[in-house]
Amino acid sequence: MAEVLAAVGAEGDVVGVVQHTDEPASMRRLPRVASARGVALEAALRLEPTLAIAYTAGLPGLRRLEKLGVRVAVSHPRGVSEALDEIERIGRLAGRPRRAGRLADGLRGRLEAIRARRPRPPPRVFYEVAAEPLIGVGPGNFLDDVLREAGAVNVFADAPVANPRVSVEAVLRAGPDVLVLPGEPRQSAERARFWRRRFGAQAPPHLPVPPDLLHRPGPRLIDGLEILQAGLLERSAEAPR
Repeated sequence: MAEVLAAVGAEGDVVGVVQHTDEPASMRRLPRVASARGVALEAALRLEPTLAIAYTAGLPGLRRLEKLGVRVAVSHPRGVSEALDEIERIGRLAGRPRRAGRLADGLRGRLEAIRARRPRPPPRVFYEVAAEPLIGVGPGNFLDDVLREAGAVNVFADAPVANPRVSVEAVLRAGPDVLVLPGEPRQSAERARFWRRRFGAQAPPHLPVPPDLLHRPGPRLIDGLEILQAGLLERSAEAPR
């Protein structure tokens, strides 16, 4: 959320952030008044905010904050197009509608270009969200839509939950054309070695991607999508048939 506010020109109005905020760098010095465990009410109220933007309505302390007079907005986009719509909405909430509109329109244009470049046939992809436990991407997960927009088929799109715990054997049976391995370069390389040992001679190519671009529904999401798609186009040609 901090990235969106900065991108629409409201960076100077932000008085507090959530615990994991690391972008933009200028906001790292701001007070941390919320985390996945909830809002630190006293710390938040000392900052005298007039608006709080949260990723989930169920965050502990959020309802109390609203009762104490702070306007609360929840932004939880379910896919890429919704993420761009949310940039506009947050811009309006922050009093920056024109800049937010221009930003969102530019990102939508880039998204249309991505859609026009989708690989054919679409590669079947396993996106490794986490290694221990091994977690993939299921229906309703934001990343399921990210893969779809890039032109890929998610091998666990029919899983019963959005964040399915899967076995190595299930991944092998799914037979992906490409393994998408988010993380730092060394981490992705380690996971690639792991999967090469499991798949053997028929190991599909792997694609390292920057998770901070793809896992956050903000202005850098389209950068991540372009990187993901370029890698899919290249590695689809390398996949064993």
